[in-house]
Amino acid sequence: NRDNNLLLVGYNCGIIILWDLKTSKLNKTLYQPDVTFTQVDLNVKGKILATGTEDGQVMIWKLKDKKPCNVFSPAEVPLNTNGSTDVSQEIRPIENVIHVSRLNLPEIILTYGGCN
Repeated sequence: NRDNNLLLVGYNCGIIILWDLKTSKLNKTLYQPDVTFTQVDLNVKGKILATGTEDGQVMIWKLKDKKPCNVFSPAEVPLNTNGSTDVSQEIRPIENVIHVSRLNLPEIILTYGGCN
């Protein structure tokens, strides 16, 4: 985050832990059952978290809540040109999640990975 005082750790057992580096104390624990997190990223204000998962989902969290406020799943997106979901398409882990913030512009989240 902007103050460089938070450490975010995501585990492959569905747990995300946020540590306060100034106090060396646990700030928040989030849990999403049956999820393997591959990427975690906190926005510069330290209020919104984006996560990528092994099954290709991107989850957006408001840290004040204990569950994702948005989940984007590849199973809900047409994966071929005729507009249908091709279940034979191999879904891969999200390899990176990055918050991008610029002065006077809305914050955006970039991800990559998820499909062959």
